[in-house]
Amino acid sequence: MREINLNDAQAIAFLSLDTNLPEITPKNTSNSVLSSIQAVREQFRKEYIQSFVSLKGICQRWGLPISKGVMNKNKVEELVSESKKIPQEVKDWLLELLQSCRELQKRLNKISKYLKEYADNDEICQKIMSVPGIGPITATRLKATIGDIQRFEKPKSIVAYYGLVSCNFN
Repeated sequence: MREINLNDAQAIAFLSLDTNLPEITPKNTSNSVLSSIQAVREQFRKEYIQSFVSLKGICQRWGLPISKGVMNKNKVEELVSESKKIPQEVKDWLLELLQSCRELQKRLNKISKYLKEYADNDEICQKIMSVPGIGPITATRLKATIGDIQRFEKPKSIVAYYGLVSCNFN
């Protein structure tokens, strides 16, 4: 457990005396579910990117011509399988890593499909998606993080909540 230092103690004491702080409303179950699903999706996405970049890096180490932009798993599999430069035991593990990337991609697709279906059937997400450039992933994330929009006094308060502008809450 982290020790509380003098600065932390002073900050806690100061905050306990401040009567102008806006009340933080806890998230409801629906928003907590969305937030958790978004966190799982983000973890799958990070794992996928990390694994595929690692795979490409190992291939390049063995002299395979894989450019930065190549994300086609079938093309990478073909290059690995047909390579005369890579020893078979390395090929086997690279193909295992490639299979792991495919599984992560399936999970990402499944969770993205769930979020799209959720957004398509949710009134609040529908309104958020009416903003040009906002799709179901962003709409569900905004809904989950904003929670009850009534807790914001004015539109600038929402933007300030995300740290995009300064806002006086008094």
